[in-house]
Amino acid sequence: MATLLVGFAAQWFLPWWWVLAPTAFLAALVFHIPNRLIATLIGLFCGAILWWGMAFYLSTLNHDLLAGRMGRLFGGIGALEMGLMAGLLGGILGALGALAGNQTRNLFQKQAPEPAN
Repeated sequence: MATLLVGFAAQWFLPWWWVLAPTAFLAALVFHIPNRLIATLIGLFCGAILWWGMAFYLSTLNHDLLAGRMGRLFGGIGALEMGLMAGLLGGILGALGALAGNQTRNLFQKQAPEPAN
């Protein structure tokens, strides 16, 4: 949830195409998620929703003109499929950022000492 909120807010002040990976990294670093698969899936979901939503919003501002033209370059796919491709790319970026943040947190976390026999 923090990735979605911070990423959404940061997209209005910074270039929206690079905000996602650092946001997912910081969210996974700050919030303790013990399982790296869960952290990766959270980053994937948040990144996909964030980029698909932004692509949908920007596409509706120009009546799908740019997305339609880009879709023709990719073999005649429509504006909806272009938005889904943007969501997929955002999901991959979010997943990699969250995985890196989770692994960085695990790297610097203190390990419990092993009991002596």
